[in-house]
Amino acid sequence: MKAIPPGNECAIAIRVGPGAPGMVRIEVADDGVGVPRNLPSRIFDPFYSTRKVGEGIGLGLAICPSIVTAHGGCISVASEVGRGSTFTVELPAPPAEP
Repeated sequence: MKAIPPGNECAIAIRVGPGAPGMVRIEVADDGVGVPRNLPSRIFDPFYSTRKVGEGIGLGLAICPSIVTAHGGCISVASEVGRGSTFTVELPAPPAEP
């Protein structure tokens, strides 16, 4: 929870449901500080971090796209400063049981 400043409270919601045809959608949303508009395009870049030197190396989110795409899915983020962020992952749905 390094993204939440000390002393701040943040609610986190996890939603799972149908996504695009044949996919399952997983959303992880918070009502935290959000991400500035210019950062979502870089948020998954390796070694990119908004933290000060020594507070993190920026690998946590960088590995997520490769894991998700290796499983046939996709990941995206929507965020607004002061309103929070929502990370959306879509993965292939398991085959229906006979």
